[in-house]
Formats: sequence, structure tokens, C-alpha cells
Amino acid sequence: MSSSDKESGIAAASTPDRQMKWRVLTAIVGISLTAIAVLSPTPLILFALLLFGLGAGLRELGRLLDWSTGGYIAASILGLIGMFAPFGIAALGDFTADVPFAASIILTLAGAAAVSSKKLTLNWIAALWLAAPLGILLTMHSWAAHPSPLWLILVPIWSGDTAALFVGKSIGQHKIAPTISPKKTWEGSIAHLAASILVAGLLAGYYGIPALAGGLLGAMLSVLGQSGDLFESWIKRQKDVKDSGTVLPGHGGILDRLDSLLSSAGAAALMIAAVQPVLFHVKQFSAFLPS
Repeated sequence: MSSSDKESGIAAASTPDRQMKWRVLTAIVGISLTAIAVLSPTPLILFALLLFGLGAGLRELGRLLDWSTGGYIAASILGLIGMFAPFGIAALGDFTADVPFAASIILTLAGAAAVSSKKLTLNWIAALWLAAPLGILLTMHSWAAHPSPLWLILVPIWSGDTAALFVGKSIGQHKIAPTISPKKTWEGSIAHLAASILVAGLLAGYYGIPALAGGLLGAMLSVLGQSGDLFESWIKRQKDVKDSGTVLPGHGGILDRLDSLLSSAGAAALMIAAVQPVLFHVKQFSAFLPS
């Protein structure tokens, strides 16, 4: 083997290693920022983080759906409305958590339908697919008692994604949907499901939720989250792109990281509110108002 062949082989081998290092580093930074936002007594930090996610996500979505300038403007306005919708519904009256969460699920589904309708003139409605689940996170933070039930959604998803990544890379052989997402395997998918169920079941006890209900929550998060991941991959395949963007080194775009959350947050929040409504009795809407 010539020296040039050896050098090219080393370069090829080191590329995945560099990508993994960036992926891990970005994940650490992202999880740290999210943890700070969730642990903060004021929702302002989380609001700033979600607002960044909304802006970057709308930019990526606009490229995938070929929005015009007018479409971007309309989507931005609708996105802000969608993100504040559950928060606003709760602030306007003495609603239980079910009402704003159910409304957000409807908005999310409407946005997903707009994403799927390639010939829909008003495809900027797709902004709701991104915005409404972010609004659910903001609302949960504002209502939640300590510890925040946001962890019941975030940690199982993170655990499932991590398990799927490493199991899929090490032993994954059977592809789920090769034409849509070539790297996803059934082995990784099963690992995702198992990790989500285990982690959600363990966390449930901290919130007075039976372990069985926690396991069911984890299963729902995994199934809906992986479905959302495949849905976002399908959107990208329509434009023949690998990643929705490049804002997150090693991960791609904002949509590449939020896809699981977008499809599962509403249903998970609704289930948590139904099983343990006491978690949503502490309201902190005054945190957005000047003292």
C-alpha cells in the first residue's frame, strides 16, 4: 500500500471520529443550556432558548418548503402565535392543563398536515408544527411544581436517542426505512424504546406517578418521537438534503434535533397532566411581568 493510500485511509477513518466528537460536544452544550433553562425559577431563560429554536427552525423549514419572503413573514407571525397559544389559553382563564395541551396538539397536527401538502399554497401554516410543541414546553415550565415535569419528557427522549445511536452503530443491521433514513435500524429503534421506558419508569416515582404509567409514557415518547424523526427525514428527502441545516455541529440543523420532541411533546404533556394534575397547579405567569 502506498503512503498516499495510507493517508487517505487515515483521513477517511478519522472523519467519523471528528463528527462524533463534535456531536458529543454539541450535545453536552445543548443539554447544559437546557438544564439551566429548566432549573431556572423564571421562564425567561427557557423562553429565550425556545425563541432561538423557533427562529432557526423556521429558517430551515422555509428552505425545505421553498417559502417566499411573504411566506417567511407569515410563518414567523404564526409561529409566535403558536408558541404562545397554550401559555395564553392558560393565562386567560382558570383552565386545567388538558385544555391548552389539547389545543396545542391540534395546532401541531395542522402544521404537520401543511408540511405534508406539497401543493398547499398556504404551506407557511407548517410553522405550527414547530411552534406549538415549543409552546407546550414553555407552558409546562410556568405551571410546574418542583421538580419540573419537563424532565419527564426531555430525559427519556435524550436517553432513547443516545441508546439508538450507539446500539445502531455497533450492532444495527436491519434497516427500518432505507430510502427515507438509511442509518436507522430496528436494533437501534428497539434500544430507543427500551431506554425510554426504563428511564421514564424510574423518573415517574419522583412525581408521584406509578412506574407502570411512567413506562407507558416512555413508550409513547419513543414511538411518537421516532415517528417524528422519520417524518422529518421524509421532508428532507423531498429536497434531497442530508441535514435540515448546519447550525449544530455534528447534529445538523435545529429540526434534526427537535424532530422527536415536536411529535411527542403534546401527547406526553397531556398524559402527565391527566395522571398527575397536581404538577400543574403552580402558576408563575407573573414571571413575565415587571415587578
